[in-house]
Amino acid sequence: MKDYDIIQHVKGESQFIDDLNVPEGTLFASVFYSQHAHGKIRSLDLSIAGSLNGVKGIFTYSDITGINQIGGIIPDETIMAEEEVHYI
Repeated sequence: MKDYDIIQHVKGESQFIDDLNVPEGTLFASVFYSQHAHGKIRSLDLSIAGSLNGVKGIFTYSDITGINQIGGIIPDETIMAEEEVHYI
């Protein structure tokens, strides 16, 4: 099997994500990671983040409709932290 992607790379014809035109008004997301590998969430003050220029909204676990878990076999891994963080 030939790797046609290599030919595009060598010829300088490969298209990368930064080469794509992003439509005006496109929203981007950013993830906030815990600074601690394990700990209890005592509170979240989102007021500063919400007031930053360009921020359209903040999405937390309480905004997830349905079950906040991604465990493939055993439903034991949350998508977004609720009361504790288990990793950075």
